[in-house]
Amino acid sequence: MSAGIDMSNGRANMAHAKGTPKPWWGIGFEVDANASIEEWQRAAGLNFEVLKGELLFRDSADVIHEASKALNRSVLYRSDTLAPLSVMSKNRYHIHQPADILAFISDVSKATGWPVETAGSLYGGRKIWALLKVPVSFTLPGGDVVEGYLLASTSFDGSSGSDFRFICTRVVCANTLHMGLSEKVKHATVVYHDTVIDVQRVKADLGMAAEPVWSSFIETAKQLASIKLTRSQAVSILRKVYDDTPIVSSAVRVPDEQFILDNPTPRRILGLYEGAGLGSNLASALNTGWGLVNAVTQDTDHFGSNRNSRLNSAWFGPGAARKQAVVDAVLDMA
Repeated sequence: MSAGIDMSNGRANMAHAKGTPKPWWGIGFEVDANASIEEWQRAAGLNFEVLKGELLFRDSADVIHEASKALNRSVLYRSDTLAPLSVMSKNRYHIHQPADILAFISDVSKATGWPVETAGSLYGGRKIWALLKVPVSFTLPGGDVVEGYLLASTSFDGSSGSDFRFICTRVVCANTLHMGLSEKVKHATVVYHDTVIDVQRVKADLGMAAEPVWSSFIETAKQLASIKLTRSQAVSILRKVYDDTPIVSSAVRVPDEQFILDNPTPRRILGLYEGAGLGSNLASALNTGWGLVNAVTQDTDHFGSNRNSRLNSAWFGPGAARKQAVVDAVLDMA
């Protein structure tokens, strides 16, 4: 299984638009750019429902008992494979179906003309997503092109609500950055599983006008590219983000350079930043905050964690949080 892609029913449950680079090791199915949302649903393996079932257990005498009512819990399972996904509140947990996420994507696509680029599921269907291509891009010095997307996702394992956010991709290396680079404009909204997804409310929360979101992001990206870093500053930022060891005494704290040498991940990131990374020698990235952010991002998206969890980490998990921590640390130096 690559990048955590769901392999239920003996297939890679991911689809991507024809004519676009094949993401995540080239697995999944191609879909015509003019395909209906129903075709996307079938190609991406999202044509299943998540249902609630009773929670049972077998005692030592081989007698089966029902525990759902006593514990107020239900098992969530897939309608197609019957595979269990999680145990959730029997009454309070509202399931946001794959069809709900795709309904949002379809509605936005019809209203804006933004095409679907990818859709699929992770970890046996515990998390699903769909991605729209936003017709916004900008170029930083040296021909560093960044393109925009709208990501919609939900989970069936309690790890997240239904999340709707603008993200971007740096074309030279396919790095994915969330729009948390600026808080001036709302770039994301979450619908928790205690209520239904109101498509119009989500669209209103996001504003659905990509221009102000991207104007804010472009401003911050340019700021990152304008911040020059010495090697010691870059090393210090990596230490700040990746050193989880509590500071007991400065007398026993190893120097930053030694910390980098002793820890594979920040050592690898520093190498990407100093020339090994894709696009690291472009004018926007060479010895800049933008370059360091993208070194961390390239490591997270393409080298970090393990192969089976990279997509989840890059978009939703600890990898996304690490990227933001580096952004914040660089901007603090401005």
